[in-house]
Amino acid sequence: MDSYSVALHEEIMGELRTCWDVLSGRESMIALFGSSMLGPSDPYYEKAEKIAFTLAEAGFGIITGGGIGLMAAANGGFMKGSARSERKPFGLCLKFPEESSSGKSSPNLSKVLYLKHVLVRKWIFLKYSKGAVFLPGGLGTLDELFEFLTMVQIKKINPIPLVLIGRSYWQDLRNWLEKNVSHYKTISPEDLSQLRSTDDIQEAVAWVTGASEL
Repeated sequence: MDSYSVALHEEIMGELRTCWDVLSGRESMIALFGSSMLGPSDPYYEKAEKIAFTLAEAGFGIITGGGIGLMAAANGGFMKGSARSERKPFGLCLKFPEESSSGKSSPNLSKVLYLKHVLVRKWIFLKYSKGAVFLPGGLGTLDELFEFLTMVQIKKINPIPLVLIGRSYWQDLRNWLEKNVSHYKTISPEDLSQLRSTDDIQEAVAWVTGASEL
């Protein structure tokens, strides 16, 4: 193995060990994903706050991308909901100019880890998330959604509840998956069995925490 590969391996393992140490003992965490481009004036900002607030009141922790926009909304909502406890949201930031490196990480986080390697961030989300909520977002949010769907499909993780917030935002994607992709039998109906869409906060929290079905 050449020196670059050795250094890369040590760097990745170092990030993993740091994450393991920080997250030791943390359970019942729900991942929240959404755009960093949507601010307080957007209706989904308030939805992110309310979802995280409700999860906190129900005794669940949250893990986000640690950035601004809807992630900041979720972190702020969680802090309000967990005011009587010592639990705070946890963020996994990637080092890239638009967010982390420019100091635009989300406030109200008990711990922010700035990760260089995408694969480490992905692995931590997959390992520690007991469910996931997807608010409107761009390519990063879509990437995380399909990562969870794929890992469940190939049985690398156990099935977990996944919720899409905003029926109108996600409906075309769902139609494409359920009609086009499924029609060509490149996926089976079971591959989407854990995926739900809703605009209702209580329904979303009930499904993602395993309390009920939508």
